[in-house]
Amino acid sequence: MSINVRTRWNAGQIFTRIELCHLFVACILTSLTMSYPEFGNMPVFALTVVSAFTVHELAHKFTALLYGVRARFQLWIPGLIVTMLSAILPIKLVMPGAVYLLDHPKNVEETAYIALAGPLGNVALALLASQVWHPLAFQIVGLNLLIAVLNMIPFAPLDGWRISVCDGRIWLLLFGVLLVAYVVYLLGGI
Repeated sequence: MSINVRTRWNAGQIFTRIELCHLFVACILTSLTMSYPEFGNMPVFALTVVSAFTVHELAHKFTALLYGVRARFQLWIPGLIVTMLSAILPIKLVMPGAVYLLDHPKNVEETAYIALAGPLGNVALALLASQVWHPLAFQIVGLNLLIAVLNMIPFAPLDGWRISVCDGRIWLLLFGVLLVAYVVYLLGGI
């Protein structure tokens, strides 16, 4: 697979006001959902969950832009409702929105690279947090590895599906490495 990167864009092409509003609403409602019923913990959840979610989605967006593919973050109303309703559940579901591609990538490889950017953004955040000795950093590592693993499941519309369509062997290798890393984390090794 070759990489043909196009890097010419201006500041107005990066974010629209509506997109920034959508991202802001997604972050606030996700923080409220994750901190319910103890809203005093909202700053902790803003740092952990919102940073993981935002890094994941913006990695997709900026990778798409590098390929010359216009992309924008947009709220997904059914997912936003599920996110808010999950506040009362023991397991929280965070899916308030996603980055939508406004143009078609030139080929399946570009699509796969754009899809892979999200989980790799989470891996990068996990690696960064693993260098800090603090309980919150440990949670950031686990959350980001979990998001990366879940997004690599090969079912549409998840990122793993797009990668597996491009090259099933590469998907299997990446999924396996991420799964092992998450299991090592669960066993206290990271």
